[in-house]
Amino acid sequence: MWSLFSHMRNNTFIDYTRQVLDDVPGATAELNMLGSRMILTRDPRNIKTVMLTKFAEFEKGKLVHEIFKGVLGDSVFASKLTGGGQDT
Repeated sequence: MWSLFSHMRNNTFIDYTRQVLDDVPGATAELNMLGSRMILTRDPRNIKTVMLTKFAEFEKGKLVHEIFKGVLGDSVFASKLTGGGQDT
């Protein structure tokens, strides 16, 4: 777990996730981060399923936006917008 935080802080999260996914069969891994579930995948079928059916269910608040800003910038994947355009 500390390795995960270290990689986020040092902007090497992408390298870390590649290593994790290289070490698991099926290109999908589940991590426990302080009691919260994090799913990593590079399986196109899983990505398609999330994008088409489950996207709104995943929290994409300010903390997640800050953590992934170096990777995702200000894209829709990094933040969840309300109808008024405010970041939630």
